[in-house]
Amino acid sequence: MLRALTLALALVIPTAASTDEGRWPSWPTEVDRVAAPLVAVQRPAQDRERAAALVRLQRFPTALIEDHLLLALDDPALQVRREALRICYMRRVESCLEPATEQVRTGSAPSLRAAALRVIATDPRGERLDLLLQTMLDPSDALRAEAAQLAGWSAVTGEARVRTRRALLAKLSDTASVVRQRSVTALGLQGPGDGTLAIARLLEDPEPSVRAAAATALGHMRDPRASGALLRAIDGQNEGNVVRAMLTALARLPGDDVSAALLRYLDDPPVGVGSLSVAEAIGSRPTPEPALIDGLVARLREPALRAVGLRALMWIGQPAKPALQTALERGVEPELEREVQRLLDALTVAPAAKPDVAWPDLDDVGTWSTHLRSVDVVSQLEAASTLAADPPPWLVGQVHARLQRALPMDGMRGWVAAMAALPMSVAFRGDTLAPWGRLAALATDVTLAEGDRCLATLALGRARGRRAEAFANAVLHDLAGDGSPRVRSCVALGARDLDPALAGLFLLDADPRPRAAAAHVLSDPDLSTALSRRRAVLRRLDPDPRVRAAASSAPGGPGLRLQAEPTARIAWRNPPLWLGDAGVVLGTQGAVWTALPRPKS
Repeated sequence: MLRALTLALALVIPTAASTDEGRWPSWPTEVDRVAAPLVAVQRPAQDRERAAALVRLQRFPTALIEDHLLLALDDPALQVRREALRICYMRRVESCLEPATEQVRTGSAPSLRAAALRVIATDPRGERLDLLLQTMLDPSDALRAEAAQLAGWSAVTGEARVRTRRALLAKLSDTASVVRQRSVTALGLQGPGDGTLAIARLLEDPEPSVRAAAATALGHMRDPRASGALLRAIDGQNEGNVVRAMLTALARLPGDDVSAALLRYLDDPPVGVGSLSVAEAIGSRPTPEPALIDGLVARLREPALRAVGLRALMWIGQPAKPALQTALERGVEPELEREVQRLLDALTVAPAAKPDVAWPDLDDVGTWSTHLRSVDVVSQLEAASTLAADPPPWLVGQVHARLQRALPMDGMRGWVAAMAALPMSVAFRGDTLAPWGRLAALATDVTLAEGDRCLATLALGRARGRRAEAFANAVLHDLAGDGSPRVRSCVALGARDLDPALAGLFLLDADPRPRAAAAHVLSDPDLSTALSRRRAVLRRLDPDPRVRAAASSAPGGPGLRLQAEPTARIAWRNPPLWLGDAGVVLGTQGAVWTALPRPKS
């Protein structure tokens, strides 16, 4: 009776879960009918049927499927229990913590125990933390590695953080390379702390992936004592990808000796990498010293180093402007003067004011279409942002029509940007999937500029309607594993209104850009207890200052604002791509644009 009353009220009273976790049933017995294979007594269903029933239950809010999840955790079939644990982990279901703890303690199948470990790691307190750390001693290499990774992702503070760090340091000498790699990566994610010398020893590990992970961890820890070990390792014999990781880590460490070493490597690159890799590492230096910038400017006079020097200065950005202006004032060769002036033009940010454009009335479809098809990308994006701020009734239909025609991105960019910036979700006529499929094709097209892929990804996050949301969510989950940190940043932004749980997982990303993007738009009510704690940890302990600032800012509301600024078209360089003080900065076709969280209404 109580369950029927709950379902009846659910059909009348909208709740946050209705948009965050799935749709409410269309009739009171729909959930029970879907779950029937799980509870059948007279004619028990096959294992695969019960597992499939769990998958179908995901369309409903947690409150309505929680009992079925708990029942499935006692199912005799391994695949059913594993599927239930997966849903418990994705939904952060607190009532699953106790049975998951029991599965870790008594289970025999490594895959099942690994799934249960992920659940208890969402709230690693007391006995659950003990169990997570004990699993790092398990005979199974895979389980030890999983436990080490989860320990690094867990939002632990105080004494729990000290214990976790101590356990991870102990695993740096594990016999399995995958455990050493996961452990050192986890230590890096925890940020500054004890263990620099122990991690530095792994720079001589026989496994290349462990050496690269150790270098990355040292870069996150920002301990100047690591510079000597990194310099010795770079001068040794290593694979190219390992040397690049070491150079990037070295560039994150403070010290004039580090700057001098980076310039030396630019002149004579280490074995296995080219001068471009050194330039990229220099460009990532958080606070480049004046001597480093002056050294790069001086090398512009050497033809062999000019191109990489210009790239390094471009990546450094605004701090390089005074030295470049001084070089022009002193006088340089005509050919070099043109290159330096182009670089200065690219580094000169236009005022953030809107362009001096008399925008047409909202019902003037033709003139708005002209603005959105402008050859100037800045004008396209400004028009899209202006139109989306107060969207007219015809906008969604026009976007639908153009997506159906499958135009190339140059003809679609303004319309896709307008959709990405809408403050509300969008449902196309008849809940058709065709336009969403077109957006998915753009978002996953690796031949497009990352900025254009990002716009399509953000537009996918505006999906509304059962079929459209399920499709868009599946695409965003696939894009969550994209190799580009900038694309993953846009997935974090786009998933904010469609699937906050997915957006929250980017708080754990190894790259600072997705972490900052998720922290910009997510508030504690969007997150599980564990991820809320993780955001608090980022606010205080993240090694990147921009992530700390993002986690300290007031989260934005639904939708995004797009702010576009021009940049010079430089043949040898894409527009500068990073994080701004207010949002995620990307570039495409001579423009830089920033996705800014909308203020909460």
